[in-house]
Amino acid sequence: MSDLVINQKVLPDISKSKWDQNTYSGRVKHYFASANPMTLFTSSATQEKCRKIVLDYKKGVINPDLTMDQLWRAKILYDSIYHPDTGEKMFCLGRMSAQMPANMVITGLLLSFYRTCPGVIFSHWINQSFNAIVNYTNRSGNSKTTNQQLFYSYCFATGAATTAALGLNMMVKNSHGLAARLVPFVAVAAANAINIPMVRANELTDGIELCDENDQLVGKSRQLAALSIAQVTLSRIAMAMPDMGEISLP
Repeated sequence: MSDLVINQKVLPDISKSKWDQNTYSGRVKHYFASANPMTLFTSSATQEKCRKIVLDYKKGVINPDLTMDQLWRAKILYDSIYHPDTGEKMFCLGRMSAQMPANMVITGLLLSFYRTCPGVIFSHWINQSFNAIVNYTNRSGNSKTTNQQLFYSYCFATGAATTAALGLNMMVKNSHGLAARLVPFVAVAAANAINIPMVRANELTDGIELCDENDQLVGKSRQLAALSIAQVTLSRIAMAMPDMGEISLP
């Protein structure tokens, strides 16, 4: 069979994406596959099977019956479920595939319970708890962030979001216009600006590791750490704009 991996003249490089990342459509396909919520419902047996296929392939061990489609399916599922640095299975709520369904629920809570004090506290506690799980799950494999730092980050972010929401609610107490409906978004933006830099504070002081094309460590960079943290923070805020910003419009 021509689609068998062992029959390929040039074996595919699964360290790279299946799709061309120099094109927009290739990037869309890559991230849609990585963040596909359906991967959350795969069985442990399927996950372990895919993990074995990928790890064996990297060692040069190829099942004679393995097809190209099976190899890429295994690779995509492996990337979605297992941490890229440690190889450990990630907690389901911390995976990128959980972002869409979880944030749909959380956004609904934030936009529904932003006017009462108990509602604000509850909705932002849920949101920051989820953010803490995501940040912890996707931390660098070489991260030296302690549990104490993560706890402080979680408390500060939750406190910042709640304080911002309650304070802004007081400022627009008698308003039913755009200002009042934008309160949840502003509070979430403030929390992200605190949470992410705190969780990754060690990267700012120690730098992040830089590797060459052979995955060999060549040094560390604090400048790149600051840039990456800023980009993550801005992207998290931008991610909330389409739904929280648009829904907030009158």
